[in-house]
Amino acid sequence: MILILSIISLSRTNSACPSSAYVSASDASSYASAICATAVADTPYRIQGGASLYCSGGSPYVTPSDPSILTQALCITTTTTPGGSSSSTSDVPIKETQPPGCPANYIQATYEQALAYKDEICSALDQWDIVALQGGGSIRGPGYSCAITQTETTTMGHIACVPLAYLGPITTAIVTIVNAGENVCSSCQSLITTAEASTYYTSIPVGTTAQIAGGSSVQRTSTSTFTIIDHDTVSRASQICASIPRAGCPTSSYLTSSCTCEGSFVRLFLPSKSF
Repeated sequence: MILILSIISLSRTNSACPSSAYVSASDASSYASAICATAVADTPYRIQGGASLYCSGGSPYVTPSDPSILTQALCITTTTTPGGSSSSTSDVPIKETQPPGCPANYIQATYEQALAYKDEICSALDQWDIVALQGGGSIRGPGYSCAITQTETTTMGHIACVPLAYLGPITTAIVTIVNAGENVCSSCQSLITTAEASTYYTSIPVGTTAQIAGGSSVQRTSTSTFTIIDHDTVSRASQICASIPRAGCPTSSYLTSSCTCEGSFVRLFLPSKSF
């Protein structure tokens, strides 16, 4: 079997989000709901600074400096609009039955607003009140020490309303998924497996350490020796791709980059990559 090696270059930089920006680790805290509403659960995505992020159970988890080759990245754009205005500076929080809900120039308080204006809202409540916040939370009256919770199981007949003047600037996040552009293998190629690396190691230049499938890497240490590093945590400068078999081609044939049947050889690539 003949093996043909060629070297191609790849610049892996923060260019997958040309019109916006990569999601950052701080965005994961600030815009967790928007991110996990877009991301597929338990799927890793490239984010800012070479880190990765995945969502599980509706919560985002960040892995700093993830050396894995990822196929998708998360971009984010934010827009901020001014808060509302009240008809009177003397407007204060009130409680209302639901329905009808809050009157004009008022809005049902959010959990964040309840934390920011806890004393003002609590002063509008009776001793043992439990009133609803937006999103399923609640704030309780003075008898409960004005306790605030994000999840309330008690049936509530009243809601906490705050003047629009209490509504600060609103930032809305739009999260999109894009191709990360990190895997240089063509649609007719894939990263070689550990078994293929063991079979074809003599075609890998001595001194090469490159990433292969499964998060592993292969080191060609001398003309007669090589090492497989399982689950390599170091970001490597190269990947090794190979043409893959195709239905309809002879069993000893592999695909070229143009997806046509080729003779009995495997084409390997050693592309460079960098953040």
